[in-house]
Amino acid sequence: MNAINLLPWAFRRKLLIRTRVAQWSVATLLGCGLVAGAAWFQHARLTKRESALARLQARSESLAQLQTETAQFRDRVTSSRKVQSILSHVENQELPLRAIGLAGHVVSTLEGRLEVQGMALSRSVVSIPIPDKPKEFENQDVVSLVLNGRAADNLAIADMVLKLRETGVFETVALRAAAARPTAPIAGQAVLPSFQVECVCKTRSL
Repeated sequence: MNAINLLPWAFRRKLLIRTRVAQWSVATLLGCGLVAGAAWFQHARLTKRESALARLQARSESLAQLQTETAQFRDRVTSSRKVQSILSHVENQELPLRAIGLAGHVVSTLEGRLEVQGMALSRSVVSIPIPDKPKEFENQDVVSLVLNGRAADNLAIADMVLKLRETGVFETVALRAAAARPTAPIAGQAVLPSFQVECVCKTRSL
């Protein structure tokens, strides 16, 4: 059975237009929603990638700064080693003169109590093991100063040995020989103690 629409044509046209507008509005809104969702998704991905890139850049900058600081520290260490090497070289060159000068000063403080009649200076380089590293060795510059002479008494010899040790320059100060004998076999001559003292100082050799 066919239905007969008795509504006026103008009203029906307006109703159809309204229906179509509503349908197209819904479709448009759905499309806008999909576009907005896709845009938001892409923005979220872009933001995440930008954050990751920023972290990588910050890490890269930190690494670059660390490399720069490491290079600067290496340069300072190298410079410090060079200065230390130069100072050590100067010290090694001055070591024999310092040994003789200090020995002469100590003897001068005991003037009248003893007399140095001979002096022998020797210098050598020895290889010794490094502490805590028995398989590694380092060279040491060894300066040996031997003093021979006579003294008024044994106390003067002991005072000289003590004063030489107190300088802090000599690693060892040893009395190698001491004897109470005249310097010449002349009757009536006073018997004066003779001595031989060895002073050894060491420093790292280059």
